[in-house]
Amino acid sequence: VTQTFGEIASHKEPVRGVCMAANDSMFATNSFDSVKVWSVDLFMYSQKNKLEVQCKQSLEEQNVLSMCILPGNKFIVLGTKEGQVMLYDLNQNTIVQRLQSHQKEVWEICYHTNPQSKAVKGSMLIATASSDRTIKFYTLAQSGLGDVKLQFFERIETTDEVMGVKFTPDGQFFVFSLLD
Repeated sequence: VTQTFGEIASHKEPVRGVCMAANDSMFATNSFDSVKVWSVDLFMYSQKNKLEVQCKQSLEEQNVLSMCILPGNKFIVLGTKEGQVMLYDLNQNTIVQRLQSHQKEVWEICYHTNPQSKAVKGSMLIATASSDRTIKFYTLAQSGLGDVKLQFFERIETTDEVMGVKFTPDGQFFVFSLLD
């Protein structure tokens, strides 16, 4: 980090997380009261950097613990304290799918755009890590009507609460961390 640009007042409750879009044009913040989506513009004025950040959307959604902005900046996947996984459509500014995916907290969400599993090769694969000792995998599927939904793919049980999950850069493997 070479420069700090300042603080932004936003949520009523403490901010619990932040995630950047893959192209750095936006980021999202979450707290126990809401999710906010921000646009980011970095301007260069004669060797002085100027950063403009503006809140574009606010979603009043309780207890969001984890989130992930999907490539293309059209959707954010959200995970809650109650074990829900939600698909948030940025264009519509609404939750388009709400799944009771886990029995406990969803601590992390990640994706890979080209996993190397034969069953989903060429599709986006989304993983959720939960305190209920499971990792669940979803694909992003489009219906004949054009609706985009999370489609369940696979469930893996672990020996303890799952606190984090990530895919390897080549998409062949995933790693996860347990509470123990």
